[in-house]
Amino acid sequence: MSLVSDEQFFQVKTRFSETASGVAVYGKPSFLHARHWHSVKLSPAGAYTILLLITTYTIIAQGLRKSKGRRVLLAIVWLMYINATIIGMVYISFFMMGIDIIQTTKPNPPTSRDFDRLYKVLISFGSTNYILGDGVVVWRAWVLYPQNLKVRGFLTFCMIGSVAASIIDGVIAVREVPRTHEERKGLGTLGLFLPLLGTNLVATSLVAYRLWEYRAMWSQLGQDAKKHSNSIAEKALTIILELGILFIFYLIIAMLSALEILGNLAHELLECILPQLEGIYLTLVILAVTYQQRVANASTSFDEFGVIDIIASSRHEIHETDMIFARGQSPHSDDQSSVEAVPMPEAKQQRTRTSYRRDGLSSV
Repeated sequence: MSLVSDEQFFQVKTRFSETASGVAVYGKPSFLHARHWHSVKLSPAGAYTILLLITTYTIIAQGLRKSKGRRVLLAIVWLMYINATIIGMVYISFFMMGIDIIQTTKPNPPTSRDFDRLYKVLISFGSTNYILGDGVVVWRAWVLYPQNLKVRGFLTFCMIGSVAASIIDGVIAVREVPRTHEERKGLGTLGLFLPLLGTNLVATSLVAYRLWEYRAMWSQLGQDAKKHSNSIAEKALTIILELGILFIFYLIIAMLSALEILGNLAHELLECILPQLEGIYLTLVILAVTYQQRVANASTSFDEFGVIDIIASSRHEIHETDMIFARGQSPHSDDQSSVEAVPMPEAKQQRTRTSYRRDGLSSV
């Protein structure tokens, strides 16, 4: 019977807690009768797996050939899932290696170098997840400003900063692993989280402004016009905004965890479950928007990345209707009709209210 110190017991408890928390998003792990890490199996009934399959089906049902954006979405969803799965398997390996260390009679127990190699894998895939997460958030704001070069330029600058911060932090963390034998934490992680948080704040604020502008446009046209407005754009923008705010809270929690403000055990738990939560967030964003499109039976020209197209088409229809009324024609008349009607006195006022600048923003 081998003796185990209190420190070793704490390490095993920590590994077990973080492993159980991480794999819970996939399904129930089968640790029974598992003597090697590769025999640990995850049930496909996990929440993340089910969400992934539903999202995949929804995107494919919309038609991959019709939209390049959908193909990119599908690739990102699966890449996030693969990254999160690899991270989960690494933590399972940590747990099994901890058991092997306690078993003093086991020949060739794991060494610190074995743990260091796994930490390097965690750092690499964790940095990839952060880049993908910021990429989706920035892209969501990007497509809402198709003609505003200043906004797109600023978003590009923010994204470059996030990518650079993730790469630099990853390189530094990998170099520190042989000395610290753990992932990077402390004040040095602010160099990673502050650029990520700033990029998400900028992108989410731009989405909020576009949603406010969209609602203001229809409120000026009156209740009758609002009944005929396309509600898919407003719903999609609202969903993107709400999930964007949640992602900001996610980054704040991750930053507090890395700063060890939440405690050592909480930091270890969040290290394992945060990558899965990030993947679930991005999958929910994509699923929510594509499902809204499918339920509303929108036009096939609507792209998940092109919510702004609905707003633009709505403006175009309003402008065309206004011009027809200004010429004194019925909005339902054929092009060959030569019947003249009395011009409407409100036409000029309505044109003023529905005029827009070239950058896609209302003149109000």
